[in-house]
Amino acid sequence: MKDFELTIEQTTGRAAMSFAASDSLFNNVYLSLVVKKGSWWLLPNFGSRIHTLRKNTAGTLAADYIQEALAWLKTSGRARDIVVKTERVSTAHGMTRLNALITVQRPNSEPVKFSLFFPLV
Repeated sequence: MKDFELTIEQTTGRAAMSFAASDSLFNNVYLSLVVKKGSWWLLPNFGSRIHTLRKNTAGTLAADYIQEALAWLKTSGRARDIVVKTERVSTAHGMTRLNALITVQRPNSEPVKFSLFFPLV
């Protein structure tokens, strides 16, 4: 399956789309996590609840929200397994963010790693 290519700006975490074709799972993972669950009219269950997390949120809840948002990759056959590791980090500017290391195992057993971060308020 081909998608438009997304690239991430490393300091802000924002994505930029180009018209280059990509068969990476990155678009699927990124959009599943940054779209607020229930905000897309076409698929109300698409997206995540990560935006609801606060600074004092337990790490297990964050990992659960990520697993929930990416579950469709397994049910659609795009992924065999998804492993999520999270940690809260305080930045030099006094902000708190959630770092997520996500490993998606493709159906052919090839692991694909993603590293994303989300600001926590």
